[in-house]
Amino acid sequence: MDRTHDRARAPAPGRSAGPSNAGMVPRFDRPTHRAMVRHRPSHDPSLACGICGGPRSLCTQKERPDAMTDRSREDKAIAEIARARGSASKEEGRLPVLVYVVESRAWGGAEAYVRYIIEGLNRDAWDVRVVCPPVEALAPLRQWAQHVGWRVHTSVGERHVPAWVAFFRAHRPDIVHFNLHHPFACRYAILAAALAGVPVRIATNHLPTIPPNAYTWKGRLVLRLAYRCVQAMLVDSETNRRRALANYPIAPERLKVVPHGIRVEDFPTEGTRAAVAEEFGLQARAPIVGTVGRLSPQKATEDFIEAAALLRRRFPDAQFLIVGEGERRAELERLVVARGLSASVRFTGYRQDVPRLLAAMDVFVLSSLYEGMPFSILEAMAAARPVVATRVDGVPEVVAEGETGVLVPPREPEQLADAIGFLLVHPDRAREMGRRGRERVRAHFSWERMVETIERLYRELLARASRSATDLRPA
Repeated sequence: MDRTHDRARAPAPGRSAGPSNAGMVPRFDRPTHRAMVRHRPSHDPSLACGICGGPRSLCTQKERPDAMTDRSREDKAIAEIARARGSASKEEGRLPVLVYVVESRAWGGAEAYVRYIIEGLNRDAWDVRVVCPPVEALAPLRQWAQHVGWRVHTSVGERHVPAWVAFFRAHRPDIVHFNLHHPFACRYAILAAALAGVPVRIATNHLPTIPPNAYTWKGRLVLRLAYRCVQAMLVDSETNRRRALANYPIAPERLKVVPHGIRVEDFPTEGTRAAVAEEFGLQARAPIVGTVGRLSPQKATEDFIEAAALLRRRFPDAQFLIVGEGERRAELERLVVARGLSASVRFTGYRQDVPRLLAAMDVFVLSSLYEGMPFSILEAMAAARPVVATRVDGVPEVVAEGETGVLVPPREPEQLADAIGFLLVHPDRAREMGRRGRERVRAHFSWERMVETIERLYRELLARASRSATDLRPA
């Protein structure tokens, strides 16, 4: 169990935070008095503030000097709580409780990641709960979790730390795995898990490439505290490991590279083209070029549309599918009209049959400005589609350039159009790239390998937490 009543220490300006012990909640240097602050009495006497009777972790009032300095007594009390909790679990015969926290409100690769994990977990080894917002876009995640027998919760407030603390204390998870669709997601939930004494806290950072200066100083402070409260941070590629170390306050030993994986068998390679063309009013015999992803600034779908306009000059019968939903849809639809592409571009909106749509495409395109390890590219390769993508972040670790696809610089629609045109002119080369892409996914990005690696990490961290609690037991 964690130090739920230690204070957090923020580094002085210009000074390093210094190393921190794994699993500890950081401390502030100067506790301050707030006369108007009152806390509810703590239900656990060992966690109560000696002045106000509330949770010591939330109290900002000064404590007695001996309470601030007697670390060994504190450690022993925490160890006893952890030991008692573990013993109760064994006596009850319950499985380790594993909670996944998702705060995104759209469906994309980060959300598919959670679905792949919960589908592949050993159901005889874990008691799983999923926490996510009650939005329509996440309905597939909720439905799938319930389908495989896991419980789903939708009522916890994203930034309401007391609500998260209450949730974690009520469900008493052994592990909480936070799914960060962007680096600042789940930071309040992470802090709450530490305050509630959750033994193991893990986060997957899907976009460590976003610099922290994109947020306010208050947001960066909360993030710094939150990131110091996780025992492991997962990233999907070596490139993103380096970016995470450069951008965020994470100890190198806590960063783990676990490449994404998908189930190749879920993706047909043919047999859907005629039906897809009929559904969207396209010509089955004409080229179909597609992209899949949220319609957000990150994906730069406007560059795909500009490339489509250029391609139509060389391939008048070329057609384009834009699969996905997002806040930029209306803007992108206006751009399609402005470029005279209304007859050849189709917006599909959010779809649950992406494998079927991918199998109908001749070329898959991703024009993103930044990425982690895109599930959309892995899925296109699994469907044996040649890939044209921007050379950003983790993409080159997925696409073997010249072998499974073509990479171009971001924000270069002309080069995007040239690469697509090359594959349309050389269909045999395109088919060979698609075949090799499917083989590459099967060999290096399998769903089974990803889930096995993550489950092994869960067990290792649980064992480490158990040993730590045992080592701290009083003589």
